[in-house]
Amino acid sequence: MELISKLEQLTSRYGARQLRRQVYVMNRLRTVNETLYYAVDGINTVQVSNVAPVGKNKIVTVNVGYPVVIEGEPEDVGMDSSTLDLIDDFMNASVKYGFSGAQIAVIKDGKMVKNSAYGNVNGWNPDGTVIDPDKAVAVTTDTLYDLASNTKMYSVNYAIQYLYEQGKLDLNTKIMDIFGYDEFIESTKFVNLYGSTDAKDLETAKEWKTRITVKDVLMHQAGFKACQTGFNGNWTQKEAERLKELQAKYDLKISTLMYCTPNSRWNFTEGPSTIGLVPPLNRVKYLDMHKKAIDFCAMAGIPAFHSHFGFIPEEPSSELYAGFIQVMKELCLYAKERGVMVFCETGQETPVTLIRAIRDIGTGNIFVNCDTANLILYGKANPVDAIYQFGSLLKELHIKDGKYPTDPYSLGRETKIPEGDVDFPGVIKALADIGFQGVMTIECELGGDNFEYVVKTKKYLEDLVKKSYKKKTI
Repeated sequence: MELISKLEQLTSRYGARQLRRQVYVMNRLRTVNETLYYAVDGINTVQVSNVAPVGKNKIVTVNVGYPVVIEGEPEDVGMDSSTLDLIDDFMNASVKYGFSGAQIAVIKDGKMVKNSAYGNVNGWNPDGTVIDPDKAVAVTTDTLYDLASNTKMYSVNYAIQYLYEQGKLDLNTKIMDIFGYDEFIESTKFVNLYGSTDAKDLETAKEWKTRITVKDVLMHQAGFKACQTGFNGNWTQKEAERLKELQAKYDLKISTLMYCTPNSRWNFTEGPSTIGLVPPLNRVKYLDMHKKAIDFCAMAGIPAFHSHFGFIPEEPSSELYAGFIQVMKELCLYAKERGVMVFCETGQETPVTLIRAIRDIGTGNIFVNCDTANLILYGKANPVDAIYQFGSLLKELHIKDGKYPTDPYSLGRETKIPEGDVDFPGVIKALADIGFQGVMTIECELGGDNFEYVVKTKKYLEDLVKKSYKKKTI
């Protein structure tokens, strides 16, 4: 037991318990009651007796085995199989409406009662185009994933737990007391979010930050005040109420709900016939899904719905354009009756074409979400010029960078900020000039772990905002 006690000091409290449960003594003498050697839940002890030491130094070897996961049935561990079946329903629905894939394992009391795989390893090529379904690689229970941002849970989180276990960190410690007032509080930037109920001035925001503790950070209660979310097509009133509860609990505002037509092809050749509500064959099929997303916005208190509505025709007299305007007018009126705004994400059309379409729809509740990179990736516009063109129609931005297309049959490629063709000093200045006070979201679709890049980009943008805005706003 002396060896076990030393090993326990090198692991967590949970790991120590597992060590005590997995002790096996080699060459032990069997007794009449073999069950004496089975580990049970609780504090277990091992007695080594009647064992003849071997070797030159007469050493008794004690092996500590790793915990073994045994396959079993849910009912073996007090779980309901029908409840676990709901996971399959949820994941299959998620894959159907655009989620790439996943593996899920459920282990309880040392027994694996579920081990399932769903969808494909990846649904998108590096250039943003959809992977051909015939070439997609299906997820299996043996698929290996890049841990990416999960490493935060296995590094910082565990380090905090270790410090707590050692009595060196109080979870109620204020972050301000760790980093200092100047570093954590004085450097605060005022956040003025479109449609939010955030702090109304910089001093209020600073006062809020003085309250944040280590525990708040671990519980994700101290981050950004706004975000976007997607729609899986089947969420109900129950999910909406739950989402409202979470927003209230974590003081978080969901600015928009996004839904894009499934099986969209993000390229020049197939995109016009697959994306959004422009393709005639898609209109009837997907209009109902767009309405369901708007219904969910109304139920969950989300102020806006946004999407890529397709390659809007540039010819206003065309039958294709007229049909698109008609279906969009129906959709926007439906949203207006429910107090929901509709945001068109840029990319597949020129700014002037989008502005014309918004004017022709004419419902008064349709605006623009400008993706700075998409305008370039599709070769449609300079983002700075586009911002001035959109003016008061602009309510949201996706901050992203990219290169113009060099092959007329292929989209441009996304890059890190500011390595592409987007003039971000010009973008921020243009936003300040038009009096933009909406939400700016850093969007990164480069793949891999880009946490440090996003943090660096946020600081870069904050510096630009400080120079261009008289008010410290981002």
